[in-house]
Amino acid sequence: MIAPEAGGPSSLWRDRRFGRFWARQSISEFGDRITELALPLIAVTALSASANQVAG
Repeated sequence: MIAPEAGGPSSLWRDRRFGRFWARQSISEFGDRITELALPLIAVTALSASANQVAG
């Protein structure tokens, strides 16, 4: 564990590793939402897929 600086507790937002982790996690979550919503919507609209085809 990294000890906080002598001036007081440090913020997670000042830690570069946490910032990179947070950014990567946010991008991953965004990609998950696209997969859950946009791809089935595209299948229904563009490919004329039925609800059963999208769900399966």
